[in-house]
Amino acid sequence: MALFQSKQIASPESAADMTYLLGERVSVQWFGFLQAFSAEMNSQLSTEEYRELLRNMGQRFAALTAVGTKETVEELEVAINAQWSGLRWGYARLSDSGAQLSIQHHYSPLPEALGVDHAVAGGFLEGVYEHWFRAAGADAMLSVRQTVEDSTATVATFLFGRHA
Repeated sequence: MALFQSKQIASPESAADMTYLLGERVSVQWFGFLQAFSAEMNSQLSTEEYRELLRNMGQRFAALTAVGTKETVEELEVAINAQWSGLRWGYARLSDSGAQLSIQHHYSPLPEALGVDHAVAGGFLEGVYEHWFRAAGADAMLSVRQTVEDSTATVATFLFGRHA
């Protein structure tokens, strides 16, 4: 007979739990404004146009939050996560396959804040990462593209490299 039962770490298993937890990451001060802004953008733009707007905003955001030139992928990941941590925007994991750099962005508050899915919100992160990588010295011919099929409710996945 065991004296102590192992404790199970609570993990959100339902969509409602995840929605609640991700909503906790969005500032109450800005939530209503962001929801109204997003609803207006959705009413005036196609999904592709809205995503492109967010991508452009991501590039402007990245220009304001530089990560600098780094020698290694690991150093770049640390610099990126320092930016995200300060904003409470989750964190990123980078992995280099040789042909492409994989980016997994965990717990972005943007889909919940804007009331959009990860495919639309991913436009913002595409713009951010692409700008940061180019500012860090990457070739201008390389770009960031979201792989929606590899994304989940909590992880948005992107590839940086040459795309057809």
